[in-house]
Amino acid sequence: MRLVELRLINFKGVKNFTFRPDGKNATISGRNGTGKTTVADGCSWLLFDKDSLGNKQFALKTLDGAGGELHNLEHEVTGIFQLDNGARIELQKTTAEKWTKKRGSASPEFTGHTTEYHVDGVPVKLAQYREAVASIADEQVFQLLTSPLFFPGAMHWTKRRELLMEICGDVTDADVIASSGDLAPLADILANRSFDSHRMVVAERRKKINKELETIPVRVDEVDRCMPDLSGLNMEELEIGKAELLAALAGLKKKKDDIFSGAETAELRRQRSEIKTKISDLDRAAVYSLHDALVAIRSKRYDLSAANNQARNAVAGYQDQIRSKEAQLDEVEHFIEELRQQWFEAAKHIEPICPTCGQEIPEETIAGTLKIEKARINEKGKKEASGRDALKGEIAALNMKISQTEKTIDNERETSLGKEIEELAAQVDNRKPSKVVAALKEEEEALSARISDIEEKAGEAAGAVGREIANTETTIENLQNKIELFAKAKDGEKRKRELAAEQKRLAAEFERLEGELFLLDQFTRAKVNMLEDKINGQFDKMVTFKMFAEQINGGLSDCCEMLVNGVPFSSGLNHGHQIISGLHFIKRASEFYKVSLPCFIDNAEAITEPLPEMPGQVIKLVANGNDVLTVEIDE
Repeated sequence: MRLVELRLINFKGVKNFTFRPDGKNATISGRNGTGKTTVADGCSWLLFDKDSLGNKQFALKTLDGAGGELHNLEHEVTGIFQLDNGARIELQKTTAEKWTKKRGSASPEFTGHTTEYHVDGVPVKLAQYREAVASIADEQVFQLLTSPLFFPGAMHWTKRRELLMEICGDVTDADVIASSGDLAPLADILANRSFDSHRMVVAERRKKINKELETIPVRVDEVDRCMPDLSGLNMEELEIGKAELLAALAGLKKKKDDIFSGAETAELRRQRSEIKTKISDLDRAAVYSLHDALVAIRSKRYDLSAANNQARNAVAGYQDQIRSKEAQLDEVEHFIEELRQQWFEAAKHIEPICPTCGQEIPEETIAGTLKIEKARINEKGKKEASGRDALKGEIAALNMKISQTEKTIDNERETSLGKEIEELAAQVDNRKPSKVVAALKEEEEALSARISDIEEKAGEAAGAVGREIANTETTIENLQNKIELFAKAKDGEKRKRELAAEQKRLAAEFERLEGELFLLDQFTRAKVNMLEDKINGQFDKMVTFKMFAEQINGGLSDCCEMLVNGVPFSSGLNHGHQIISGLHFIKRASEFYKVSLPCFIDNAEAITEPLPEMPGQVIKLVANGNDVLTVEIDE
């Protein structure tokens, strides 16, 4: 596509300027501030609503001497383009301020902007206009091919790298492995993983193994420090001594049981048990008669309480309904008051100006609308008043039910029965034993005293045996602790063997991973050389690309830096060579996209050497001492 004509009217300070390169290369020159960059901005705004740097927000209005905007101007850009198939298309975009005079206001107010679109002189909607622009060029491709500094400077290096590989082609892992026999083992090592993901897995696993290897000597030392001292101990002698003591302990426990199992105390305990049974039976019989009377009264009180509670619950339910209906009544009263206010203020809500055409609405139309609105409010008010009266009737009926229900509650009788229950319960708790029960308890106490006297004498003998049992158990426990030291030492030796085996296994795996990392580093460097050779082979010798950066630790990281004669674009490269580097990329990208677009070269005066042969139209913007814009068309 080539630019045939571009006309600017009141655009960014350019009052009226027509640029007619007729599809040829051209140079626009003039001093700073005369509007050279504005020409490029106008072409970009016409197509994509942005300036030549890709900014959506920029000042396109003409300014006065104090920097203020001049109002009531139409800002217009018209462009004629010749497409690659020879056809021509004319695009026009006009934006203007919108001023509206509201009713009752002496002067119009600014209410926004309007934009009109034309394609080949025919007014169109925005969607149609965008379709026409899209048929000419994609916005991203337009930025890439029309601005030399966009790709090497404005684009983020990651996006620049992705685009460069898309245009020039990437190098696959398989291609790199096939380039050297030393890299052949990587095919099996990588399996289904990508190179980058496998490198991350290896690095992480290597780091983890290294940490585990560092901890093994510490863990072995901990085991050694916990190993028991077995000097002077013999496992077989300890086991024999323990067995002898266990046999002696069993004999002592039998001797103690024999002391406490005398026949005399057994008979006395039997007699005492029979007396306790008789006492329990007599007590139970005395309590049952009182319990029967207590159960009968409790049953009457339960029935009365149930009836009273049912009535109380009914009253509470009626009260809840009253509160709910009173709340509804408040809402209805509030709504009726709002309707009353709406009736008085109905005229305030009728707009005297038509929102569609902006004209005044006739008085008779407003009066008719007001009458209809008040009739509607009256109808609503009647309906709400009817609902209010119904709610008041329902509340009165519920209050009547409460009065009737409360009369059925017998609180006095319920209290009287409660007192009777308390008196009977006190009789049960405070009853005195009968003479027969008292005599039996005296007999029980006498038997208990005889049993205690016999056991006290036997207790002295049993105490001596008990002390001997305790001493024996302590000796057995000490022997057992010494025996367990041998098991602990055995476990410690086993753990040390396990740690040694684990250390050997981890060392072997670490060595294998080191070998894989070496192969991966070889692979990376081979890929660097292949990728940079492939990309740089598609550009002029003066332009090269650096796709990887050497790190302090010897590793490589991704990057994408454009160089001219070995000087990086981002550091040290003069502006003229920056532009030339961008032109070389545009030339290659035009071949890839199979499209050519007008290329605007701003600050072209910085270029002191011939430009590369470009596939499309070149428009140079040159700063010189001319007070007005000068256009030169190449023949």
